[in-house]
Amino acid sequence: MKTMIQRITIVTLVLLISASFLAASEAATVNPEGQGFSSERLQRISTVMQDYVDRREFPGISVTVARHGKVVFSERYGYMDIESKKKLSSDAIYRAYSMSKPITGAAAMMLFEEGKFLLDDPISKYIPAFKDAKVFVKETDNDPALEDCKKEITIRHLLCHSSGLGYGWGSDPVSKIYQEADLFNQSRNLEQMVDKLATLPLYYQPGTDWQYSLSIDVIGRLIEVVSGMTLDEFFQKRIFTPLGMKDSGFYLSKENRNRITTLYRYNQSKELVPNHSISRYTKGENRMLSGGGGLLSTTADYLKFLLMLSNGGEYNGVRLLSPQTIQLMGRNHLEDGISLPWGKLKGHGYGLSVSVLTDLSKSQCMGSVGDFGWDGAASTFMRVDPKTGIAILLMTHRMPCDDRIQLKLKNLVYQALIEK
Repeated sequence: MKTMIQRITIVTLVLLISASFLAASEAATVNPEGQGFSSERLQRISTVMQDYVDRREFPGISVTVARHGKVVFSERYGYMDIESKKKLSSDAIYRAYSMSKPITGAAAMMLFEEGKFLLDDPISKYIPAFKDAKVFVKETDNDPALEDCKKEITIRHLLCHSSGLGYGWGSDPVSKIYQEADLFNQSRNLEQMVDKLATLPLYYQPGTDWQYSLSIDVIGRLIEVVSGMTLDEFFQKRIFTPLGMKDSGFYLSKENRNRITTLYRYNQSKELVPNHSISRYTKGENRMLSGGGGLLSTTADYLKFLLMLSNGGEYNGVRLLSPQTIQLMGRNHLEDGISLPWGKLKGHGYGLSVSVLTDLSKSQCMGSVGDFGWDGAASTFMRVDPKTGIAILLMTHRMPCDDRIQLKLKNLVYQALIEK
C-alpha cells in the first residue's frame, strides 16, 4: 500500500511538473467559439502563414491570438534554421528589436504612476545634456546652421517620436551627422550614448512632426536616472520576474544559444540568407542596453506582457499598471495636423510607445478605433484591442520588416471574429 501511494505521488508530481512546464512554454488554447471566433475561419491564418514558409519568404512563423486573456489560436510554421531543417520550437528565442519599445514604454509609465515625472517635463530636467539641444536649419560651407528649440523636448515627445530625434537612416544632412557619430559603436554604455545623442542637431522643432527615432532609448536612460537601477535590472525586477518572463532580456546565455532562431535577410536575388551573429546579445561584447531595440524574448514570454496590456495592466494576479494608464498609453498624443509617413500607419496616430488606430476607413486593415501596438525589424508584430479584448502576437525572424504579413494577419484575425 505504501509503495502504491508513493507511486501515485510520483506520478502526480510528474503530471504537475509537466503541466507547469506546458503553461510556462505555451499557453493552452480554449474553444474559439466560446470567445466569439470561428474555428474554421481562424484556420485561414494557417493557410496564409504556411504559404509564406513554403514560398521561402519567411523561415519560421509563430502566431498567437487571444481574447479576454484566453488563447484561441496558437500555431507554428517552418524552421528555426532552414539549413539544418530545425523545426520552430515552442521555446524558440526571437530578436524583439523594436518590439522592445512597448516594454520600455510600459516601464516608464510604471514610474510615471509613482510620481517620478510628468509627461510634459523637459527631458533636460533628468538628462541635462539635452538643455542645449539645437535644431538643424540648413547646410553651410562650414558647420551647419542651427537654431534654438522653441520649446524643450519633453518626455511625451520622446514616447511618441515627436522629439526631433531620428535614427540617421536617410541621406539628408542630419542623417549624415548621425552616421558619422556612429553612436552605438562609439559609446561605452547607454548613458554615454544618450549624452552624445543630445549634442547632435534635431531634425525639426520638438512637437511639430513625427519621425521614428532613438527617442525610446532616451526613455530607457530616463528609467535608469529616476529609478536608480540599470535598465536591465529594472526590467528584470519590475517586469520580467513579476510576469514570469523567464527567457526575456538583453543577453543570451550560453545554455540557451541552441534556442535562438537564425536571423535571415534577403540577398539581391531576394533569397533568404542566414546571419548567425549574436554578438549584440553576448554579455561583455555589447554593453548597450537599448530599450528601443535590444531585447530577446519568446512567444510565451511576450504573450504574458501582451495579455497584461490587454487586461488593463494586470496578468495572472500581478498588476504592473492601472487601467487608466493603459488607456493613456493607447491614445493619440500627436499634435493636430501631424500625419505618419509610413503606409502601414495610414489612419493611425501615435500613443506612448505604440501606434494607435484613429480612423478605420483610412487604415489598410480591420480593427477597432483605439487598438494599439508595434512591430520589430525582423517582422515581429503585436496588437491589443481594448474594445474587443483581442490580442495578436506574431513572432518571426526575417529582415527587413514586412508590413504586408502584419496587415494580412490582422485582417485574418478580425475576419474570424463573428461575435462581438
